Amino acid sequence: MQQQIKYCDIMALGFTAEDGHDQVFENIHGYPYTIFTKMLAPTLMLDWHQTTRLCELLVIRPEDGHIFERIPIVDLAHLQVIVDAFAQR
Repeated sequence: MQQQIKYCDIMALGFTAEDGHDQVFENIHGYPYTIFTKMLAPTLMLDWHQTTRLCELLVIRPEDGHIFERIPIVDLAHLQVIVDAFAQR
């Protein structure tokens, strides 16, 4: 089962934030939607969901840029192992 990962932890691991420009989300939740990601390779990206605080590894199809597979990140320790593995490349 996945565990929530804190905002401060993903930012310390080098995630970047991008405004999602979703007025409907902002009207419902009272804050702007932000997309938090970290590119590991041209076809691998980590994605952290702002509302659930859960993280996934996304496998991107190089042909069209669509998401091919979503792999859940279990917890902060799991996330750290993945980030460290790609940092050494």
